[in-house]
Amino acid sequence: MRNNVLAVIDTNVLVSALLSKDLNANTIQIIKAIIDMRITPVYNDEIFQE
Repeated sequence: MRNNVLAVIDTNVLVSALLSKDLNANTIQIIKAIIDMRITPVYNDEIFQE
């Protein structure tokens, strides 16, 4: 069983990851962790609408 981390991922993290050219950037590492299901993003309606 994996230890799953719950995290609120700000929109700026997503935008920064999309704009980053450095594959080792922290923002890209966060997205990879979400894809690998090591981080579960949590959000509310306000964040989703942003």
